[in-house]
Amino acid sequence: MHTLYDQAFNITFKHEGGFVFDPDDPGGATNYGVSLRWLSKAGELDLDQDGWPDGDIDHDGDIDIDDIRLLSKEDAKELFFYHWWEQFDLHLMPALTAVKTFDLSINMGPRPAFKCLQRAAKACRYDIADDGIIGPQTRSVIHSLGRSNEQALLAALCSEAAGFYRSLIAGKPVFVKYRNGWLNRAYYRPDPHIHFIGE
Repeated sequence: MHTLYDQAFNITFKHEGGFVFDPDDPGGATNYGVSLRWLSKAGELDLDQDGWPDGDIDHDGDIDIDDIRLLSKEDAKELFFYHWWEQFDLHLMPALTAVKTFDLSINMGPRPAFKCLQRAAKACRYDIADDGIIGPQTRSVIHSLGRSNEQALLAALCSEAAGFYRSLIAGKPVFVKYRNGWLNRAYYRPDPHIHFIGE
């Protein structure tokens, strides 16, 4: 039996795949959704307390493209759990919303994903700020929508995510090569019949 995080990560894993080094990707080399740009910053922490920075996969004293190449699926899963799932308390959201928001945040970054979520709530006629910060007001609104009509929230979130990706492409046309993948991801909706449990 899988936890909610297990299922969230598995969905993201299907969208991300393995090692890619695309010169047009501002995040640099990426593996399982972990970019070198992000790992160089967040990976300096030692959250698992093993004596090594979390991003120094090869234990050579720095965080570089070699660490991205060596990163395993389990490494990515652990990094995302500590730096995303727990840090932003995503497990406190309604289950399907948590899964969708997590997947978007890995690709576009937490703040843009949270802005999309807030704008989706606005589309559902809730008056909240779209500041990209998941505070008490946003949590209250998301919980209310989760109880009353989570599917409407998810539909609006998909639409907001698609708009975000289209705006990126409009601002930097070289990104057009990502359009199909981005829009498939934007419109993906977790199966409402999946049984999510716990964290």
